Amino acid sequence: MEELHDKEKEYKKLALPAIFVAAILIIGLALVLMHGKGAASCSHKITQNLRYSCYLGYAEQNGNASICTMMNGYEEAECIDTIAVQTGNIATCRLINGSAMNACISGMGISTNNITACEQAGNQSCVFEVAKDGNFSNAQYCSLMNESNGDICKTVYWFRTAEQSQSSAPCKNIPSNASLSDLAYFEAANQSFQYLSLSAYYNITARDLCYIKIAALSKNESICGMLQGNASKICEANFQVNKTGNATINISTGNPEELCKGMSGTEKENCIGSIYAYRAISTGNVSICLDNNLYNMTDICIFSVAQKWKNESDCAYIKSQMLYSECYGLFNTT
Repeated sequence: MEELHDKEKEYKKLALPAIFVAAILIIGLALVLMHGKGAASCSHKITQNLRYSCYLGYAEQNGNASICTMMNGYEEAECIDTIAVQTGNIATCRLINGSAMNACISGMGISTNNITACEQAGNQSCVFEVAKDGNFSNAQYCSLMNESNGDICKTVYWFRTAEQSQSSAPCKNIPSNASLSDLAYFEAANQSFQYLSLSAYYNITARDLCYIKIAALSKNESICGMLQGNASKICEANFQVNKTGNATINISTGNPEELCKGMSGTEKENCIGSIYAYRAISTGNVSICLDNNLYNMTDICIFSVAQKWKNESDCAYIKSQMLYSECYGLFNTT
């Protein structure tokens, strides 16, 4: 009799876990059926917008993109795209048919900084955006872009490399036709070079600017000899006002005539004009351009102040007809 009771207890012990597992399975099956039935009920909604919101709600609630396939066309694609972003799963995009699939993969590539996804989608813009978000820190990405975007990528990459190493060697890798506007993606270039606006007027290229910057950073005046024309003059002027190693303070408060006393002729005029222009551009005070002798830089100074501080009224002071028109053109966007 005792033996029978012991066996009965043993059966009960074994039965409890089995019952618990079975209960979980039943509940799980019920939930699946309930969700499936719930999503299916969306088809009875009166309007298309209500149906879409209903399907999307169930898909988001369960992180289940297969529910989106109960819709058609762009609504299905949009729903799957949403779930792909929600789950962070690029593979989900492959549930979409046609070109919308690549759009989904590209979007995921940008949001997750996944350059491989951009390549899979064959989307050049996606590659550029991912590289830009990474501050163009990977030179290999540059070769994956079209020519114009690739040039921007190379320009920023090699300019930064030159700055970080304080070597002029990387400058030669910057595309010869790269403009200063390409460096707009590299904020440090704008902050670190005092005469960027003036250089733009003198047709200085991004490569020129690289040599100009490194000459001052490395305190190596001979680098200016690698340049020609206006680029060489600006390089010399920039070198002179930076060579003290305390340039920002001197440029802001010192006497330009004293700062540039080691120069003569056009070189000295460029140096003095650049210092006054820097002060005007830094402070937004166009009076500095008007009240001091900037030699041939007065109009350029005014133009640069108007451009940086977005003050159209400053344009009226410009005497050069060409710069006068260009200045007002900055504000005429219609």
